[in-house]
Amino acid sequence: MGVVEDRQTDCRLLLACFPKSGSTYLSEVLAHLPGMRRDCLVLGYQRREQELSVEAIKGAIARSENAQSAASAESQVGFVAQHHVRFSNATQRLVRVFGLTPIILVRDIFDAIMSFQDHVKNISNEFPMAYLGEDARNWPSHRLQLFIADMIIPWYFNFFMSWTECREVMWVTYKELVEDKMKTVVTICEHVGIASDFDQIGVALEKAAQSSTRRNKGVQGRGEQLGQDIKDRVYQYAAYYPGTDFSAIGL
Repeated sequence: MGVVEDRQTDCRLLLACFPKSGSTYLSEVLAHLPGMRRDCLVLGYQRREQELSVEAIKGAIARSENAQSAASAESQVGFVAQHHVRFSNATQRLVRVFGLTPIILVRDIFDAIMSFQDHVKNISNEFPMAYLGEDARNWPSHRLQLFIADMIIPWYFNFFMSWTECREVMWVTYKELVEDKMKTVVTICEHVGIASDFDQIGVALEKAAQSSTRRNKGVQGRGEQLGQDIKDRVYQYAAYYPGTDFSAIGL
């Protein structure tokens, strides 16, 4: 790749996440912590896979260095980048070379199907997991849910299984985040080395709650509404990985 080992002086957090897992909200919280901000480590979105880019990572680091030079020597400066990126040898190298700290965010996979359906109908039909035309936004719910189960959910399994190969990463679930936001953020801060106290985290939580995030119905258990035929498809995918603990995603 022609990249050089980088000497890290800041916190560089990669929030690798399921789509519709509360990742926009969590990244917003982390970005509001002292010295932190949101940044982007990819070249594009929409139908493009969110693979990390050397050019984009260098740009994010340069912005951190500029912020560091404007702050006191003791000030912490860092960023959080939220991406639907799978783990691979290339990702592993970029994480190591540029000192990124991955946090993996997942969600009950049946609830994710329901939220993905809302996303298609209310926000966008463009994403990299599968091609879906504009007309699909008017499909009956069951047909759209079947499409998501057949065409989108295999990407979720690809994401999950790929990150199980990455050692020393922190896994976070949507359930943990929803049930105890403070505890979840405190645990993340301790893991990645973000210097924030309870008051600062509380302020970040309040600011994130006021921000416009792309949240759908942030309700757990909506996946129970799915038909058994759709659930069976998902269980069939899980059966290809005997011995794998899928409890983090509701299986």
